Amino acid sequence: MNSEFKWLIILIAVVMVAGPLGITFSKAEANSTAQPLPFSQDWSDTGLISTNDDWSGVLGIMGYRGDNLTSTIGTDPQTILQPDDPGVVDVNANQTNPNTFTTGGVTEFELTDPVVALAGSGTADAPYLLILINTTGMTTIQVSYDLRDLETGGDDAIQQVALHYRVGNSGNFTNIPEAYVADATIGNDVKTTHVSVTLPSACDNAALVQLRIMTTNAVGSDEWVGVDNISITGTPAAGDTAPTVVSTVPADGGTLAKDGDIVITFSEPVTVAEGWFDIICTDSGTHTADVTDDDPVYTLDPDTDFTGGESCTVTVYAAKVTDDDTEDPPDNMASDYSFTFNVAYGCGDPYTAISAIQGEGMSTPLSGQVVSTEGIVVADYQTNEYVSGTRNGFFMQSITPDADPNTSEGLFVYSYLVDVAVGDHVRVTGTASEYYDLTQLSSVSQIQVCSSGNSVTPTSFELPATSLLDFERLEGMLVTIPQDLVISEYYNFDRYGEIVLTTERFMTFTAVNEPSVDGFAAWQEAFKLNSITLDDGRESQNPDPAIHPNGEEFTLENRFRGGDLVSDVTGVMDYEFSKYRIQPTQGANYTEANPRPETPELAPGFLKVASFNVLNYFTTIDTGAWICGPSGDMECRGADTAEELTRQRAKILAALSGIDADIFGIIEIENDRPLGEGESPDYAVADLVAGLNDTFGEGTFAYIATGAIGTDAIKQAIIYKPAAVTPVGEFQLLTTAVDPRFIDTLNRPVLAQVFEDNFTGETFVVAVNHLKSKGSACPDDPDLLDGQGNCNLTRKNAALALVDWLANTEYFPDVENALIIGDLNSYDHEDPIDMIKLGADDIADTPDDFHDMMAEFRGEYAYGYVYDGQIGYLDYALANASLAERIVDVNFWHINADEPDILNYDMDFKQDAQDELYAPDAYRSSDHDPVVISISFNAAPVAEDMEVSTPEDTALDITLDVSDANDDPLTAEIVTGPMHGAYEIDGLVVTYTPDADYNGPDSFTYKVSDGELESDTATVSITVTPVNDAPVANDMTETTAEDTAKTITLDATDIDGDALTAEIFSGPMHGQVSVSGLIVTYTPDANYNGPDSFTYKVNDGQVYSNIATVTITVTPVNDAPVAVSFEVELQENSSVTFDLLAYDVEDDPLTYNLVSGPARGTLNCAGVNCTYTPNPHWFGMDSFIFTANDGLLDSNEATVTLNVIPLPRIYLPIIFR
Repeated sequence: MNSEFKWLIILIAVVMVAGPLGITFSKAEANSTAQPLPFSQDWSDTGLISTNDDWSGVLGIMGYRGDNLTSTIGTDPQTILQPDDPGVVDVNANQTNPNTFTTGGVTEFELTDPVVALAGSGTADAPYLLILINTTGMTTIQVSYDLRDLETGGDDAIQQVALHYRVGNSGNFTNIPEAYVADATIGNDVKTTHVSVTLPSACDNAALVQLRIMTTNAVGSDEWVGVDNISITGTPAAGDTAPTVVSTVPADGGTLAKDGDIVITFSEPVTVAEGWFDIICTDSGTHTADVTDDDPVYTLDPDTDFTGGESCTVTVYAAKVTDDDTEDPPDNMASDYSFTFNVAYGCGDPYTAISAIQGEGMSTPLSGQVVSTEGIVVADYQTNEYVSGTRNGFFMQSITPDADPNTSEGLFVYSYLVDVAVGDHVRVTGTASEYYDLTQLSSVSQIQVCSSGNSVTPTSFELPATSLLDFERLEGMLVTIPQDLVISEYYNFDRYGEIVLTTERFMTFTAVNEPSVDGFAAWQEAFKLNSITLDDGRESQNPDPAIHPNGEEFTLENRFRGGDLVSDVTGVMDYEFSKYRIQPTQGANYTEANPRPETPELAPGFLKVASFNVLNYFTTIDTGAWICGPSGDMECRGADTAEELTRQRAKILAALSGIDADIFGIIEIENDRPLGEGESPDYAVADLVAGLNDTFGEGTFAYIATGAIGTDAIKQAIIYKPAAVTPVGEFQLLTTAVDPRFIDTLNRPVLAQVFEDNFTGETFVVAVNHLKSKGSACPDDPDLLDGQGNCNLTRKNAALALVDWLANTEYFPDVENALIIGDLNSYDHEDPIDMIKLGADDIADTPDDFHDMMAEFRGEYAYGYVYDGQIGYLDYALANASLAERIVDVNFWHINADEPDILNYDMDFKQDAQDELYAPDAYRSSDHDPVVISISFNAAPVAEDMEVSTPEDTALDITLDVSDANDDPLTAEIVTGPMHGAYEIDGLVVTYTPDADYNGPDSFTYKVSDGELESDTATVSITVTPVNDAPVANDMTETTAEDTAKTITLDATDIDGDALTAEIFSGPMHGQVSVSGLIVTYTPDANYNGPDSFTYKVNDGQVYSNIATVTITVTPVNDAPVAVSFEVELQENSSVTFDLLAYDVEDDPLTYNLVSGPARGTLNCAGVNCTYTPNPHWFGMDSFIFTANDGLLDSNEATVTLNVIPLPRIYLPIIFR
């Protein structure tokens, strides 16, 4: 036999002896064993229960929520007789106020007369107390207890209570009709119902009798029913009692593994004889077994393994079993005892695929059938014992998925029979069922680990889904959502660790749409398909620690806000509490997309008004006593302890201080209760004002003293700054007496006060509202399912009355400006807001209309409240036409709606570690974001006299010295202009240009306008200071003939008459200049003609003038050509040809003239070409003279020298004969 499984069976047997319930107890339940008679419990020892879900201090009693017993509200508990296997152990410890504590199930109330009570709600559909008694040796068992109605409030549900019993720890219970109480409670009062019955004889002389005192989730608001003064007695039986079989493993009808052991427990120590049992199976036949005797527990280890799928019957023979006591008779069992079990298959045997268990629809097609399946564990929320606050089960996924995308491959297994681990390949046998529409295996009889270390790749999934079947097809499977998702809802984060993620931040339907039944239904359906709940894998309330979506512990440093993003969300697709959800197996990627705003983002105005719902700020501590409200008979709200009040006050004061408004409209503050000795009216608002003045200084803030308003426990209040505004007249209240349309038992009376702006003298009325909520119904005013919720007609009529009241001069004479603020409990496309916008005449686009300033300044998608994962706003700034023109800006300060409420002041349900997630700051001081409004009433602008100066001949830009308290744009107007200059206006800048060369005084007058009001006239005085004027150099044009110098007198002046000297700045390119004073002599280059120029400037001894240019034209003059003398050599008796030499600067064509010819030869010339031939045999020097002519002038005379070189001669000697 498998040694591990054998150890498991022995362990179960030991546990069953410790507590024979068919339930494996956790350590917190270790004392819950069957108790001998007489037995009693009156709960007077409040130390018995000190921790949630811990019954270890209570002998023989445990509380259960009854989650699995029914899902129908109002079920008759007499009909719920099936076992609750394994059951959700439950107790809410140390509670003090049944009127305010609303977590259904089992709760200990430490009242003057302590008690443990039952109430249905949420998952607690059939909460009960389970009492375990041992009636061995006793008969005529008498059971009595008191049922105490603990609530004094308005709840009046029909709270049925029944008593069940069973003998042993298996099988159905039996109802005891005589103990049934049809309604154990009464509205607005308390009562006690005594129950006393005698149990049937079947309960006599039994080692274990289980009693269940049960109520069910009632229609309406359940009431707490205390079960007190429990007493169970019996009459001792005469003589000895026969031994009995009190429990078996497996139980009758149960399942055993093929290699499992059988455990039989007797009511007392016994002696068994050979052949005391038979084991006969349908397939494997008869078995013997090795017996382990741990009297009175006997373990049978069969000789061979059973066959999977067969049925076996064990018979214990009475004649073979005798008791060990000495009191006789009897000795033997009274009769034979038989039980039958089924044999489970093992790893590798045929099994039903997970996809077949899931089916293609929303529920399993195999409901109620015992099936075996195999898969890989992908998420583990159990051990091998029951642990309160966990799922006590695991998710498994198919090893080999089928090809059908319409069926899920995942499955939840509700069992802690064997401690499994993620990655285990397991085989499970259990009953296919739907637990609140989650397909699961329950009543598990077999868990076998086939192998370990396996892995499953998550299935990628993206939103939006096309239908809810998309989620269902992944139910129980390991999935991952890679896309960015928005954190949209976190109301249940502190209580249950839940966050709702969506594809985008969804607006509330009527925040952006007109009411519509079809439209609202479609919107809600779309939201479902675009959203998924991210859970934390735990079932406990207020789990510690809270887990951030990134997988780390949620702390003040590691926190999130609505609007932040997560991606790569990975976990198991689960279904609980009517929602698909991811149970994470790892942390997601987190991005801070919506950081906290440190201050309100608001354009400044002259006045600041704010509306703030302070979420039940009560200075009267809520101890549970109904002492609040004007009549002193209402439930108190807000802080339950002095410590909570300190925390709440610090947060609200931080928010009010951060806003620092001139007027606050306060909503949901404590209404005055009947005052005690020494108490003053308006104590709650006075407390806030005192806190503000501690910060800002005594007298900075005051409040409108109203005393009690209306009949509700809460009211509105007004806080203001006397330095900024002054109340005018008495406050006004809109009540039913003023207008019957305004039902002041549903809507809170409107509080209005006229104020005068201390700076401008303008008056305006501020009306602070809190209309009926949407949560509960009103008479003849139900939810029409069009998106407007309950009581829309009630709010609509209140809105009509409100605008008529504000327009009534009987209440508000001579007040043109009206501001409606507060919580109207209506989104901005709903009927009440439409009625307010129409004004008193109920006609659109008329002067009495009101304007939604939040919509006008922040647009359609403004929000200040989050409900069910959707955003919008219920808090308003509605201004009539006159005041709307004065509104500078409106905005929400997003300090509350985006913050998880785990950060608030409340300590009711939190663990100690959660209480530490607190800071005395503005964040999560309420659930509504405050509305902040800046207003500027118009004050006349102010123009100031000015004195300015400018140098002579210098223009001056003058920025006019003006101001406007409202920062309105201003325009300037010149009233009288200057006498000695000109001006131009550009906005508030005047450019003044003095007359040329003027110096001395000048002035002009001006005024400014803001478009409505003008300033007084102011004067700008101008001094024009004298300056040395720079001299002026003028451009000049001159002409001179080629090769002719020019004397130029420079054209320069000085308005001051100073003597001037000239200076050449850049000289001419084709000549030279010389300067003497203002005289410049220009000499052109020789033979140059054409343009030339030079620049100059003059100096008056202090400053230079501008630079001026003198442009000169050198006119051409014809130059005589130049003839050039030269020498030519030739030999005697030869001739030479050469060109005459001459040039002309104008390159004119030249002709040549012979002035005188050569003396010793002949000269022939043709133009410039000449040939000279000397006389024969002559040598020596010869010459001629010539000139050149350019057509106009002759050149100079030039000489051509002709050098005739003699030929060599031979001289012969003279011979004389």
